[in-house]
Amino acid sequence: MYQLIKSIELEPRNNNEGYIYFFDDSLKSDNIDFLKTFKNGTDNKILRFNRNFQIFRSFGNVIKRGVKFFSFSNTKKEVTELIISTTSSKITYKKKIDIDESMRELIKYKILNYKKSKNETLHFMNVFRTENINENCNILDLMKVKSFSLKMIGIKDREVSDKNFLLLAEKIGNRNIIAKFLDNLIRFEFGVAEISLQESNIDKFLIHCQFKQKLESTEFFKDKKIQSNCNIDISSGVLCIQTLGEKLNINIKPGKYKMYELFDDNFKNNKEKLFKSMKANEIIFSKNAKLLKKYPNTEIDDYELAMAYKEGYDQSFHPYNTKTPNNHFLLLSPK
Repeated sequence: MYQLIKSIELEPRNNNEGYIYFFDDSLKSDNIDFLKTFKNGTDNKILRFNRNFQIFRSFGNVIKRGVKFFSFSNTKKEVTELIISTTSSKITYKKKIDIDESMRELIKYKILNYKKSKNETLHFMNVFRTENINENCNILDLMKVKSFSLKMIGIKDREVSDKNFLLLAEKIGNRNIIAKFLDNLIRFEFGVAEISLQESNIDKFLIHCQFKQKLESTEFFKDKKIQSNCNIDISSGVLCIQTLGEKLNINIKPGKYKMYELFDDNFKNNKEKLFKSMKANEIIFSKNAKLLKKYPNTEIDDYELAMAYKEGYDQSFHPYNTKTPNNHFLLLSPK
């Protein structure tokens, strides 16, 4: 099982912070020049990945919270595999739940004040209403409802005593707890259960990522100036990571490792669309630059502007829209 070892809830303030550097502890230095060291190669002891692209940023319903590091360790507590979230959308899944049984139980335990008429067929849209909430109920009875879990009220699942649950209810309020539970019941009934990346559900995200490949390029798109290198030698047993202004040291089993990318179908399609959009805009910018050199006074001379347009000057920009979920991970594992 993967364990969350670090969550950096920041976003890049500049291009340099958009890089994730991985290097062996033997290269460790407070004043290390990452770019120079990376370009030199240094015997496969350094890797990097570039998050400075729109596909990794916040848009739509994508929830960005920097990067998260998950590890799998051996009995010696040495990390043998590392997974890094570079972009994490919410994912949806269906959870089977007996909505009719939940309604009957909530009424039975008087968590909801609802009187069923003689021939009425219960419908959750009538029963699960805020005005039916009985905030004076015994809130411990909510835990007797079969569909109840702490996750259903927005709390990480764990063992909780009656005393601690009462303290929680006192702090949050019975009404708020019940309302949150009802809201999730309704969402499950409509088959729209959303989850955000956490240690407890990373497996669900990885199942969605049906594509796995060696890291094609540390520049996200292939860069002829910087050769792709997906291998790294961690001979010291300590993997150092630098990103978003923070440093992280991980005790890892000494050896040679390979970096892979894991991603879902939407990420694959989004990357292809982004690449086409960037290429189209590069052609436009290149052509515009030549025309502006030929007609340098387009901002003040209508004639020059008209001639530039006639020869193909284009101020339009090819937009790029991303579909979600849009999940991408890096996987560092032994060669």
